[in-house]
Amino acid sequence: MVVVHRDDDRAPRVYTFPEEVDFGTLSLRDLARDPGLLPAATQTLMAYQFGGAGFVARAQVDVPQFAITSERGAQGDRYQYAVTVVPGRLEAGVIRGSILIETNDAEIPRLVVPVSGDDRFLTAYPGGGPATLPDISATITAPHIGSSTWAIATAPE
Repeated sequence: MVVVHRDDDRAPRVYTFPEEVDFGTLSLRDLARDPGLLPAATQTLMAYQFGGAGFVARAQVDVPQFAITSERGAQGDRYQYAVTVVPGRLEAGVIRGSILIETNDAEIPRLVVPVSGDDRFLTAYPGGGPATLPDISATITAPHIGSSTWAIATAPE
């Protein structure tokens, strides 16, 4: 939850839940193979106004890998945002950005919520096709125990 602190003991009038939108590790390959996974790769963010009336909160995300849509609550005191992955815009690497929420609240006109995801484990590369990883081997030597050799070989899909 993003909390705006005051100098007194009153609760914040406008706040969000959760405080950060984290998609964890994303797989472009899995999303491409099964578009039905896309709804599971959607995160919900809520913005609330306590004790207000006619609350308006417009959100935008500053990274192209995510899109955001909104729905206003029936009581007019909250918005529900669906933050979704845009599969065609995913690239290998860590994604970090912000969701900016502009409100009509005089005390708290703007909220910034971090948004992140990690797609560094993707297997799609420019030119298409699956990734090929090199075989790995290592010899581990410990005093009084000796040495042991380990090998990891990639298996074809």
